[in-house]
Amino acid sequence: MKNFKLPYLPILLLLAISIFPKSHSVFAQSSNLTLEHFDLLVDLSSPKISPDGTKILLINRKADFEENKYINSLWIVTKDTKEAKPLTYNRPSIHQPEWSPNGEHITFLAEGNNKKQQIFKLTSQGGEAQQLTHSKMGVITYKWSPNGLFFAYVEKDSLAEKKGVEKHNKSFEVGYDWYLAKEASVPAHIWICSNEGKNAYQLTSGEVGYNVFSGSINWSYDSKKLVYIAQPKPHSAEFLNSSLQLIDIETRKITVLDKGPGVPANPSFSKDLSVVLYSKTRGLEPFFNPMGLFSVDQNGVKKKDVILDIDRNISRHFWFSDQSLLVGAPDGTKVSLWRGLLDGIYKNLDTNGVLPSLNNIAIGPDDEIVFIGSKASEPSELYYMKNHQSIPEKITSFNDTISQLNLGKVSSINWKSEDGFEEDGVITYPPDFSSNKKYPLVLYIHGGPMGSS
Repeated sequence: MKNFKLPYLPILLLLAISIFPKSHSVFAQSSNLTLEHFDLLVDLSSPKISPDGTKILLINRKADFEENKYINSLWIVTKDTKEAKPLTYNRPSIHQPEWSPNGEHITFLAEGNNKKQQIFKLTSQGGEAQQLTHSKMGVITYKWSPNGLFFAYVEKDSLAEKKGVEKHNKSFEVGYDWYLAKEASVPAHIWICSNEGKNAYQLTSGEVGYNVFSGSINWSYDSKKLVYIAQPKPHSAEFLNSSLQLIDIETRKITVLDKGPGVPANPSFSKDLSVVLYSKTRGLEPFFNPMGLFSVDQNGVKKKDVILDIDRNISRHFWFSDQSLLVGAPDGTKVSLWRGLLDGIYKNLDTNGVLPSLNNIAIGPDDEIVFIGSKASEPSELYYMKNHQSIPEKITSFNDTISQLNLGKVSSINWKSEDGFEEDGVITYPPDFSSNKKYPLVLYIHGGPMGSS
């Protein structure tokens, strides 16, 4: 079953089953969480606020238990009225929605005519979407140029076509790959095309390619350069040897900004183009050391190493219009957001008990903040903050039915481990808990060491 945004559901679900073991008819009549309620649970992601700040795109994901798969749909929410309506149908794999820089069009990735992932475009009013790209191997990710004239997108190279009896030869040379690899690894490269999907050309080439595992790509605000994460060889585990690179669109000159170690991630240009900001592991071992924020200029000269004096795993950042930053990280048993200047003091934002999803945050044209968030007793919804000093306002109600159930009390707990570490966790009580009764205890132990409840 899916790992929902509400991280303590496995405990609640198992306790509900142990308390109500008789029949599905009992589940249906109960105000407690049951298996039947999972038909109603909606997962939300990818909020994107329009250039005029009035509307927000998001992806709505539901489980289809009959077909044993998840179904995605693209929705649009009007900020002031809180009206939410679907924009697409029959595109179960739709994801990565984006606004065109002028706000007139909406783009997204979905299955194209060749059964591969392609870029589609439709007007901001909705209607029938137009397929823009015709990538042979499929589009992995894409970005609008800030001037609205181009797309940068990533596509894997195609394998050499075999002929004759060799068509049936499925063997390949194994490298530093995942153990489930079924074919030879090939590099992924950056392509450029017009905003209509025409005149596509390959920008990068060779064995060094785009990091498809943890990479990302971003334009400079003058639409002349791209910054991205590259890996030296196409084998999947080579992402551990990734570097941060910058390429000039016109000259195709590549500058290595950070060659590692530490697996750079999520790079972006400052609005004045003076620095590139990115996350990277503070120690040599990725995933076993916290990430911090680093900055470098366009020539690869590091301005400063870790720029945040926050002892947390900082993996994402977002720019405000005044070149201040919004950053977030797991913080004990909650998720916190901070705002500050590039080399200044960072102040904690008041999210009023809402836990933001760090991969689902967007900044609007007037520094509004939108994010997907949840509470211990409320699954994911879309939240809006007018500015960094505002209290989050819930503007969708996709999961109201679940929120109205008796989900039980949730509390943070702390203890000291055998090696002296201060540990924390979360305890979720059964609905209608009584201290005079005994209940089964379910331990939900997640991975680490950077993970958190």
